[in-house]
Amino acid sequence: MLVILGLLTGGILAGQSLIRSAELRSSITQFAQYRAAAYSFRDKYFALPGDMSNATSFWTSAGGTGADAACITAQTTAQATCNGNGSGLISGGGSEPVAHGERFIAWKHLAN
Repeated sequence: MLVILGLLTGGILAGQSLIRSAELRSSITQFAQYRAAAYSFRDKYFALPGDMSNATSFWTSAGGTGADAACITAQTTAQATCNGNGSGLISGGGSEPVAHGERFIAWKHLAN
């Protein structure tokens, strides 16, 4: 009886380990796909997604001038988007609204 319980417990623990390994592999693969998408975007548009200073010339502006707070706060499901500041970095902070929103509009640029 104890042998059977030991085998069952061992099998369950091994199964959990396999599931965790599969989850980690999936996350690594997904990250590699996002990185490849960002590189493809850079090669096509000569800018990083989210940092692209002329995005509204490819897609329409989501609001305002395309580079102000009105654009960042606009919510749209269309291709309309906002411009980045063209600094060469996907900014995550700063005083200007565009720099603050680059990390969010990067996903919109990739989707477009």
